[in-house]
Amino acid sequence: MRAKIKYLAYVVAIVIGIYSMWWFFSGFVESPESMVYCFDTPMKITVQSGDTPSRIVDEIVKKYPSVDKEVLLLLMEKYHVANMLKADYVYCIPKKGTYLDIVMSFQDWCDKAFIMVTFPEGITLKEMANILQKKTQTSTQTFFQSATATSVLQRISDFVGKKVFYPEGFLYPDTYAYTGSTSKLVSIMLDNFFEKVSGIDWDKAEKKTGLDKYGIITLASIVEKEAVKKKEAPIIAGVFINRLRSGMKLESCPTVEYALGYHKPVLSYQDIQIDSPYNTYKYYGLPPTPIGNPSIDAINAVINYAHTDYLYFVADGKGGHLFAKTYAEHLANIRRVRGGK
Repeated sequence: MRAKIKYLAYVVAIVIGIYSMWWFFSGFVESPESMVYCFDTPMKITVQSGDTPSRIVDEIVKKYPSVDKEVLLLLMEKYHVANMLKADYVYCIPKKGTYLDIVMSFQDWCDKAFIMVTFPEGITLKEMANILQKKTQTSTQTFFQSATATSVLQRISDFVGKKVFYPEGFLYPDTYAYTGSTSKLVSIMLDNFFEKVSGIDWDKAEKKTGLDKYGIITLASIVEKEAVKKKEAPIIAGVFINRLRSGMKLESCPTVEYALGYHKPVLSYQDIQIDSPYNTYKYYGLPPTPIGNPSIDAINAVINYAHTDYLYFVADGKGGHLFAKTYAEHLANIRRVRGGK
C-alpha cells in the first residue's frame, strides 16, 4: 500500500512539474518582450534633438503597421529608452527578432548623423565656408546664405545696437557637430558667441576702451591675427588703442590681407596701396567690419588691454614682436629683425 501511495505521489509530482514548466514557458512565449516582428530590411532611426520614444515608435509603426504600438511603447518605458537616446546619432534595428531586440537596439548607436568640423580662432567666413566644403561637400554658397540670413543679421544687430549687414566676427570659432543643416550650424555658432561674451560688462568695456561693442569685436579680430603669442595680445591691443587715440593709422597687415582676399607672408609696397576701406595703411580708424571671427581671449585682450606708451611693433621672426614708443625706436627694431645694426 505504501509503495502505491509513494508511486502515486511521484506521478503527481511529475505531472505538476510538467504543468509548471508548461505554464512558465507559455507565459514567457506570450510576454511582450518575446513578441516577434519582421521587417523588409534592417531599419535605421536617426534621433533628433528633443525626440521621445513615442516619436520613434510612431516612425516604426508608420513604416510597419503590423507592429503593436501600445506594446512597444510599454517596453520603451519599462526599459527607460528615453535615457538612452542621443541626438544626431543613428540607431539600427535588426531586420527581424523580438520586441526586446527593438528596445535593446537603442542601447548603443550604430552610426553618427553628423561630422565634426573645426574652425580655428580668427578664421574668416570665407575660410569657414571652404573648410566646411572640404569636410562635408557642403557648397560655400549654401553656408553664406545661412550666415547672411535676415534672422542672423537681426540677432547681431540687436546685440551691437546698430544695423549690421555682414556676420563676420560673430560666428564663434570652435569644433561643431555638423548634421547637414547650415542654418542649424550658424545658429549654434552664434549661440556659442553670445554664451562666450555673456559675462562681459559691456558698458564698462565700452567706457574703458572708447569703442562700442562692434568696435571691440572688430579690433579683437585684428589682435587675433597679429598676436601669435597669446601673452602679447593685450600689449598689441594697447598699441592699437594708443594709435586710435593719437589719430594714427593702425597700419595692420592682416587688414590688408583681408582686402586682398588671401594671406601673404610678406606684403609688398603695391599690396599696401590697395584702395579698400579695410586697408588700414591707407585709411584711418577701424575697418568697416571685423576681419575674422575672434576668440574670447582676443576679445578680453582688447577689453583688458595693456596700458603702455607703445605705438609701434614689428614681428621678431620668432613668433613674437618687438615694441617701440617712438618711430626711431621702431626703425631700430626693424633693423635688428633684418640683421642690421
